[in-house]
Amino acid sequence: MAALPTVSPGPDFAIVLRTALGSGRRAALCSALGTATGCFVWGPAGAAGLTAMLSASRVAYDALRIAGAAYLMWVRRRLEQVTGTVLFGLGAAVAVETAR
Repeated sequence: MAALPTVSPGPDFAIVLRTALGSGRRAALCSALGTATGCFVWGPAGAAGLTAMLSASRVAYDALRIAGAAYLMWVRRRLEQVTGTVLFGLGAAVAVETAR
């Protein structure tokens, strides 16, 4: 019974597939590596009890959520600086080149 849900594609697969179709092979590889990195972070964190602590403490959960959002905004800003593009839309799916 557990085999079917284990091998069926999930949201991670959908994100990688969408990235591959929209942005190409290299972007899909980066998306897959990011997904795998997230799994490798949450796996040991769950084993260490961090998941239980975040479930029990609303303050700790909010602090981690805000720190994660701040990190993503920093990554977006750095990407805009490095590439010279202004990113907007969901997941930066659309990029418009800025005038130089």
